[in-house]
Amino acid sequence: LPRAPAGLSVSAFWEEYASRRVPVVLPLPPGAGPAQAWDLAFLRASIGGRVPALRRRDAASTQWAGLEPATLGPPPGPEPAGAAGGQTLSASSTTMVGATTVADFIDRLDATAE
Repeated sequence: LPRAPAGLSVSAFWEEYASRRVPVVLPLPPGAGPAQAWDLAFLRASIGGRVPALRRRDAASTQWAGLEPATLGPPPGPEPAGAAGGQTLSASSTTMVGATTVADFIDRLDATAE
C-alpha cells in the first residue's frame, strides 16, 4: 500500500486517495502512536475476541477502495473426511466472516508462516 506523506491535508487526502478509492497508510506524528508495539501478541491480548468486518480487494467493485466482504477458507489442518484433494469444501467447513475473531485470523497467520 502507498504511504501518505506526513502532514497531508484533508483536502489532499480526499483528492489523492479517497475520491479515487485508493487505500493508503497514514503515518502518525512522532509520539502520537501507541506506547506499545502492535505485534500479534499485543493484538491477540487486546482485541482477540472482536469480530472485524473482513474485506478483500476486487478491481470490479463499486465499493470504497474496491473492498468487498470476504470469507476465510477452512482452518489449517487435515482436510475434513470426504474432502478429497481438489474438491470444494461445503459452506459448513468454511469459516464465515461473521464468526471470525481477530484471534482466529492471527492463528491462521501463524499457521501460514510455519
